[in-house]
Amino acid sequence: MRTGAFAQRLAADNPETRVVAIDQSPQMVRLAAERGLEAHRADVTALPFQDAGFDVVTAMWMLYHVADLPRALAEVRRVLRPGGLFVAVTNGNRHLASLLTDAGGSPFRTSFSSENGREGLRPHFGRVEQTDLATRAVVPGHGAAVDYLATFDSNLAASLPWFEGTREYAGATTVFVAR
Repeated sequence: MRTGAFAQRLAADNPETRVVAIDQSPQMVRLAAERGLEAHRADVTALPFQDAGFDVVTAMWMLYHVADLPRALAEVRRVLRPGGLFVAVTNGNRHLASLLTDAGGSPFRTSFSSENGREGLRPHFGRVEQTDLATRAVVPGHGAAVDYLATFDSNLAASLPWFEGTREYAGATTVFVAR
């Protein structure tokens, strides 16, 4: 499992910097702590940190899971110092669309994506930059594809027709940088 890998890399590359990881899941917090990180169980809509306490906040492929996105972004803004940097990474509506349609599903439409992320960020940040990336996902076999699909829809996972060998699917990822 790669939980905490990004935060661990930030901490290793910036040893003079305090890196804090949060997640709602106790299991994810435990796994991040096992990497030697300061890790807390917290909800992004109610961050347990002081106002203007951070220079940088990142949200890596998670804002599309948040039920109250405006509240979460207000919290991020609150804990950032003036001039602080917010980096949010998300997927676009076309991300792995062919894998989803292969299983009989439809491409995702989420509350925070390449297509609508800028609109969500603008009320909270004066400047928002967007970099769209064409990515590729290499799936080593049918089992791995089923496991991925099962993380969000067990019926869709069960509907994926059998295939042999490795498959590659087009992705769509965006990095938002907001100040």
